[in-house]
Amino acid sequence: SRYTKNLLPKNLRKEALVNYHGIEHLIGEKDEAKQFKEELGIGDKKLILSVGRFSTPYKGMADAARIFGELKKKRDDIALLLVGGGNIPKGIMNFKSLGDIHIWANVPYSTLRLCLAASDIYCTASKWEGFNLPLVAAQANQKPVIAFKVGAHSEVTLDGKTGFLVRSYKEFTGRLELLLNNNSLREEMGENASEFARKFSWQKSIKMIKTLAETICEKRG
Repeated sequence: SRYTKNLLPKNLRKEALVNYHGIEHLIGEKDEAKQFKEELGIGDKKLILSVGRFSTPYKGMADAARIFGELKKKRDDIALLLVGGGNIPKGIMNFKSLGDIHIWANVPYSTLRLCLAASDIYCTASKWEGFNLPLVAAQANQKPVIAFKVGAHSEVTLDGKTGFLVRSYKEFTGRLELLLNNNSLREEMGENASEFARKFSWQKSIKMIKTLAETICEKRG
């Protein structure tokens, strides 16, 4: 990302190019996603998804569960799916007592695609990201997103158009409630998100690598 490029020492920054990840491998099929949601057994409840390493505190997985828990006290039309890598801490597992929380670790890409396609809203409570692949993948799957305004998030999300970038937990919860209550807004932002995410393609990434290799050969032999 341009954000991580700007973290480099000045002498390296001048030589560096930003080459975004492709995202096509994480786009799921709608028909399969519908069946997947039925298998979760959540009925017509709106599915909130968050993806990140369980064992890395700044990824905010426990915070995502806590925010869900606050909303769950007021409404019964929501479910949460936490998907991440590594071992699941006991503190996160304890949130299952709230009900309608599904916690999965180390799933294959085939399952992750289904999770992204089946969700209604994607949320991440991560405190730092150099890119945030799941955030972009969710947008590619036509999902509105919510994230903190940190790291590269402003670069890979259009605030107010493909989702919301927030500065506090209170704002996070408020924006999430707004999306849960407004079907037309979720649909509009999802469509905007899908259009925006087209810029993150493997074809463009490969073209950039090819151009860079050719430039290096021309300059240095």
